[in-house]
Amino acid sequence: MAVLLGVLIVAGILYAVSHHAESLAHAPKNVHGAVAVNDPEHNETADGSDKEDSPPLTAKLAIIIDDIGSTDSGLDKMLAIKEHLTFAVMPFLENTEKDAISAYENGIEVIVHLPMEANGGKISWVGPKPIMSGMTGDEIKKLTAEAISNVPYAVGANIHMGSRASSDKSVMSAVLDVLKEKNMYFVDSRTTKHPIGKEVADEQGVLCYDRDVFLDGKQPKSFVVRRLKQAGDVALKKGFAVAIGHAGIEGGDVTAEAITEMLPEFEEKNIQLVFVSELNQK
Repeated sequence: MAVLLGVLIVAGILYAVSHHAESLAHAPKNVHGAVAVNDPEHNETADGSDKEDSPPLTAKLAIIIDDIGSTDSGLDKMLAIKEHLTFAVMPFLENTEKDAISAYENGIEVIVHLPMEANGGKISWVGPKPIMSGMTGDEIKKLTAEAISNVPYAVGANIHMGSRASSDKSVMSAVLDVLKEKNMYFVDSRTTKHPIGKEVADEQGVLCYDRDVFLDGKQPKSFVVRRLKQAGDVALKKGFAVAIGHAGIEGGDVTAEAITEMLPEFEEKNIQLVFVSELNQK
């Protein structure tokens, strides 16, 4: 009996050893032939899933450059950025058509920079054929349609100055009627203390975005860089942001250089520069 018990014990040990060796032979190996540490059958901490970390979400930042058509300052450097920018082109000026076509041919989105009555300053600063708060609805619609037809390839509009007119609901309603008819979007530049563009646009079924950050205004590059960082932070927080800079003395080369300097940081933070028309695209 003792001999038989000993034989059974030895047989059990041999079976256990051979079974373990067979299990190792069929286990996943790494490049050195060792059992892979992430194999669920041989790793007590594995959860049995092949899930990978989800890629980070992309924040969208639309940068609009105002006052195109009124000056050449900064245009060359803006065009050299080769990112999705949106140019707001002033209508009724000598270079309006030329600059709008040049922007379009260089892969830049074009919108109309609508001249609108301001609370102060010279009326000449507003530009030719401005929309005034004392106009009738029909007069405003006619001027808006004329401004749109004067800017080739325009797909939307924003405000030039306009602190008085853009706070008048009847004025904004007439402007937005025309944009809706032409299937164009609107950006409320928020140049007044009581902006109502988004509210009226929502009521009338016009796609509209509010400006989040003004980038420049005769400021040094360090200031513009800080504002671009701020715009990026807004985009990361809510998913998108709209920033407005300027050609000419308000921004020009300085703003173009600041945008160029910020491109690596935007890429690192997964902030994508987009046209305004891309803000509502998934």
